[in-house]
Amino acid sequence: METQHTFSLIYARKPGILIRVALVLERRGYTIESMNTSPYDSNPDYWEMILTTEGDPAKLEQVTRQLAKLIDVFAVQVLKEVYC
Repeated sequence: METQHTFSLIYARKPGILIRVALVLERRGYTIESMNTSPYDSNPDYWEMILTTEGDPAKLEQVTRQLAKLIDVFAVQVLKEVYC
């Protein structure tokens, strides 16, 4: 059974980051439902991406680790429903 998850990623604003994130999610059977990006704090070089996805909850930890391994991604957090 697929459930909805929300990820927060802090990343360096460089070309190609979106496709790399999308490929990690796609390989694990996750579908991006919505995405929002915005500058992180006052530094224009760092951005935050909020992703809402649907996928297998058993693979959630694996997806989180894979996203954190991506070049230019500095932090990954799974947001709880309270914060969404």
